[in-house]
Amino acid sequence: MDLCRIPGPIVDFLPVPIGFSYFLAESTTRQVIAPNVVTPVDYTNVIYNRMNEYNAFGSQFTATRAGVYKFCAQTKVRGTTAATRGNVTLGLMVNNSVVTSLSVAGLQGTACVDANGCATSLNLSAGDVVRVVVFSTTNQSIIIESGYFEGARTS
Repeated sequence: MDLCRIPGPIVDFLPVPIGFSYFLAESTTRQVIAPNVVTPVDYTNVIYNRMNEYNAFGSQFTATRAGVYKFCAQTKVRGTTAATRGNVTLGLMVNNSVVTSLSVAGLQGTACVDANGCATSLNLSAGDVVRVVVFSTTNQSIIIESGYFEGARTS
């Protein structure tokens, strides 16, 4: 069994107050990422989507209300060959601008590494769109094997 293909552990945001946003989506399909390009991560398997603000097709969250939000994301990645070397940065993009780095993981070959982190107080306006992105400074493409993306409005 390849543990790189299993997302988690997932940060449990529940309980979230009634009327507040909460979503959780997983990445369950391999995604090849080219080096030196900011690339959105696909999280298409929706587990929770209270308030229907998460769009699985675009793997993006659109805030319907202004407020403070918390987002956590994880990717399990590996190199495409034994010669793959470099770093992978996991970050959040708001309205097509990268606003924060969540994690940096070093890759060496095809070993599975876990890049994960949280942004605990991101101020959003109604209509703001949030996506998870990766940026690889590796010498070759990398593969995202699995992961999760979740978020909630906290105030």
